Amino acid sequence: MRLSVLLGKPRPFSPTTVPSLNRVDATCRRIHDQWPDVMPAPQEDQDAIVQRMLRRIERDDWEGTTLAYVIRAGRVAFEPAFRDRRDLRELRGFYVNETEASTSTAFLGAMMSVYLASYEPRARHSRDLAVALTASRDRLGRKWSELLDRVPFILDAQHAAERVSNAMFAMDAPFSGLVELGFRDPHASGLMHHAHLAYVAQMQPRLRSESGVRRMLSWLTSGREPKVNGAKEAIEALLRPWMSSEPGGAIREMLTEDLLASYGDPRVRRGGVWPQVRSDCRDVLFRWLTGANIEFFLDVVTEVEDNHMWQPRREFWWDLYERGEIDAAWVAFSPIAASTAQRLTMDKEKPRKYEYGRQTAGGSRVKTSLLILKVGNCIVVEGSNNYKVQVFREADRRAPRLYQEHYDCERIRLEPRHRQQAHHVGWQDRVRELISYWA
Repeated sequence: MRLSVLLGKPRPFSPTTVPSLNRVDATCRRIHDQWPDVMPAPQEDQDAIVQRMLRRIERDDWEGTTLAYVIRAGRVAFEPAFRDRRDLRELRGFYVNETEASTSTAFLGAMMSVYLASYEPRARHSRDLAVALTASRDRLGRKWSELLDRVPFILDAQHAAERVSNAMFAMDAPFSGLVELGFRDPHASGLMHHAHLAYVAQMQPRLRSESGVRRMLSWLTSGREPKVNGAKEAIEALLRPWMSSEPGGAIREMLTEDLLASYGDPRVRRGGVWPQVRSDCRDVLFRWLTGANIEFFLDVVTEVEDNHMWQPRREFWWDLYERGEIDAAWVAFSPIAASTAQRLTMDKEKPRKYEYGRQTAGGSRVKTSLLILKVGNCIVVEGSNNYKVQVFREADRRAPRLYQEHYDCERIRLEPRHRQQAHHVGWQDRVRELISYWA
């Protein structure tokens, strides 16, 4: 006797009167519609779940078995850590056979979800499940039947990901387009992950154009949260074209703002997707952030400091950056400047998502903000409010480090074994000499 028959057998009925469950059913349907493929986390070890299910199959013992447990074990059986295990071959075969023969809409729907979530191109488990689901297609529930009517090729175990990618490539907005087709979570794992990788490869030649960059960024960020699984490949594809050339300002700003808003600042974010991204691709973003931080610092200090001496300093540092002499930059704002910076980050026309540190010295230095630069073998610290330029050898352990949360400008000024330069006539040439001295 088949499992579906056993699970469908009527059970002894108690005549106890129960209230109407219409509202409960409606709530359950709404929850299922919102999160159709989410299952509660198993309360027991995953290996224990599949082993217990395997023993039931071997003994043909289904006493007390619920459909929910059968589905849970099926999900585990096709997860990456289990789907290639030889000792579970009989278990996987059981689910494939049941999928082909079952009349349970709930079971078949769950196995369709398992197929999509565990999909690997040309993998045996995907091929077996695709064959079984094709055989039982007429018995699937309405949701899955409608999806298959629109995109029947998702049961092509060999080329489904490529064909979904082709459909995405033809859409102006792939995320919403896939939702309209019936994919509840276009950023899901399995089939959608492989479709994502194929889509990134298809889009690569278009990622030098503003429209191509915008479409890829929209795809990454259109879900409830930015896409994480596969974000590495997408970010590398977006940054790779600019390793040896520079994009237009609109593309550079779009990439910088959107990637930082979605995935954080790679200079200070230790976790997340950034450690996975190739270093030469991260370096592209570091290069842009160097210029963005310098510009941000100069904009904020220009607004905060009413000093005729500031404009020549602005011109000097920006010229040094455009000559390619500044390797990295970081900013530490005073409390007053931080308020201005916060306001600029919320500017609707030009929002800025940059991270920055804080300058904490008080007294006469409470209004001083710092620009910390790596220039060749030197760490150079520029400051507002008549702060002298401080030049350290990078190898000196007392030299300030970039990307810190807090800096004390007085402590930096009083460190031994470094050079200082006031902003007197000809200070620019003297700063260049100091940098060359430490080279």
